[in-house]
Amino acid sequence: MKELIHTRNISVRCYETEEAALLVEGSLADERLFPFFLYSANEARGPGVVHHMSIRLRLSLPELKILDADAEMPVVPVFECREIAESVRRLIGLRIRPGFTNEVRRLLAKTAGCLHLTHLILAMSSAAVQGLWTYYSRKKTGGPVRKPEMDGSMIVDSCWLWRGDGPLAARFRKNLKEGVPSKKRLLITIDGPAGAGKSTVARMLAEKLSYSCLETGALYRALAYRCIREGLAAADESGIADLCDRIHVTLKSEAGSMRIFADGEDVTDRIRSEPVGLLASNLSAMAPVRERLLSVQRDAGKEGGVIAEGRDMGTVVFPEADFKFFLDASASERVERRRREILARGDAVPYRIVRRDLAARDRQDRERKVSPLRTPEDATVIDSTHLSAEAVVARILSVLEDGRPEA
Repeated sequence: MKELIHTRNISVRCYETEEAALLVEGSLADERLFPFFLYSANEARGPGVVHHMSIRLRLSLPELKILDADAEMPVVPVFECREIAESVRRLIGLRIRPGFTNEVRRLLAKTAGCLHLTHLILAMSSAAVQGLWTYYSRKKTGGPVRKPEMDGSMIVDSCWLWRGDGPLAARFRKNLKEGVPSKKRLLITIDGPAGAGKSTVARMLAEKLSYSCLETGALYRALAYRCIREGLAAADESGIADLCDRIHVTLKSEAGSMRIFADGEDVTDRIRSEPVGLLASNLSAMAPVRERLLSVQRDAGKEGGVIAEGRDMGTVVFPEADFKFFLDASASERVERRRREILARGDAVPYRIVRRDLAARDRQDRERKVSPLRTPEDATVIDSTHLSAEAVVARILSVLEDGRPEA
């Protein structure tokens, strides 16, 4: 004998919109069918709905990037629950792809979110992928059902059926080799001095192409972060060489970006301070450091589908890249961009200090003996002084579409 005492209903709907976006609407409702004691309100209540919430996500196509997110919580156990509805806006900018679940749980963990909203978001993300395939394959009036073009990055190793060493993934790879249409995943490098906009452009371009973004400067920052933590100065070359011998640096692609791990510790969000950046520039001139990180970088780019940005991507790390770009800007514009970046982090640094530090970075990068900053001979050079990041990305996409670098 069994008796129903509680129900949870989750409903998700995907809509095609006129603006070529995917609208995903989800709702969650918990209903208790018998009187119960509510600890959060310290009172007994009768049968009824205890949770009812809804989320709307607007997603770009085909990237599945979250363009907008909002939540409503019409029925909650206590009034204060509604204060957390705004937390879903932290997801704006994320892409639904491998690693999305971990990113959601990181951003909305514990007191930063609501467990029920998180469960609903994850259910909606899975449905959004189904909506994507339906959008691209559905039969239009008078037309045939289309086979969506895909390279497998979204589904291989996403579940037991699609495990990388399983028969379905093997059959999928065999079909690709036998000519099932699929675009080549390119390896694209973007080099340039500090403040030229490389990181911003690389991230935007990666989103447009559904590629991963490899910010190689962050690898040197990760090592610099560990040096500072262990009290190693830039002049302590033997100590730094010893650290290079024992440190294990790895990259993991999550939600379209690379997260950096040093000896298993995720340091991605801890390496953005100016002291770390200045020490990283010094470290990048040391042969043991560059040798230690070279294999990490090349391993990340070996399968293509990567935008690699740094100082020597097209000259040293990936000399055989499919496309190479060199992004530059005037010194005054680069100083102003760096100043705005620092202010956005909540730090206040005088303009003259930013200018001094940037000039020091330029000297270190261009005059170092090991892999100095220089323009690859076969790169397309873009002066971004008077261009927005969007305009630079449009220029790069034009070059990629044309199929050959600009002279």
